[in-house]
Amino acid sequence: MTSLAIARPHYSIRKFDPSRTIERPVLNELLDALRYCPSPTNLQPWRFLIAESTVTKAQLADAVKQVDVNRNLELLDASHFILLCRLSDMSDAHLQALLAQEAAEGRFSDDSAQIAQHHARARRINLHRYERKDLAHWMEKHVYLALGSLISRAAALGIDAVPMEHFDQASIDAAFQLPQQGLTSVLLVALGYRSRDNGDGPVKSRLPAERIFMFR
Repeated sequence: MTSLAIARPHYSIRKFDPSRTIERPVLNELLDALRYCPSPTNLQPWRFLIAESTVTKAQLADAVKQVDVNRNLELLDASHFILLCRLSDMSDAHLQALLAQEAAEGRFSDDSAQIAQHHARARRINLHRYERKDLAHWMEKHVYLALGSLISRAAALGIDAVPMEHFDQASIDAAFQLPQQGLTSVLLVALGYRSRDNGDGPVKSRLPAERIFMFR
């Protein structure tokens, strides 16, 4: 099946099948989609919390309902949740860990190449930290790239993904002690299989191609 065949008919799920669970090998494919997602300068300013226990899923579902009171999807029927987080700040420890991993995997031909990589990455970070003053927002953009990778892979595997921005971020950050770990929650994704009585969604509505594509 082509990527277009997957994307064109897709519409938001209305009901998960509570009897179906994402098996570990399939879940690992989804996690690989997150791990290997493109990241500008290979910065990887993210962490992912995978919720599979009933208690943790209930905490996350409640955080959604506190803010999005009109959401009628029964979130607890989802197989898993993934909480996508960004680093609260870009630390030297994280940058050194990146360099060490890249060196261990043979990415550098010599020490000068490693130093050049570090300086190039630092320049990009300093641009956002000091000049544009949008470092946190820039790191969130990386997280959204990860979201796109996740939901695309999920669709290819026949798994429904429901991304959510509106949830009680403060309560989730506190409940999972994210600030103490240098993290801030950004997005929440519910994953599972749609129920047989989910019903057919409306025809997918999009602006015509000539309205959104510009050729020069």
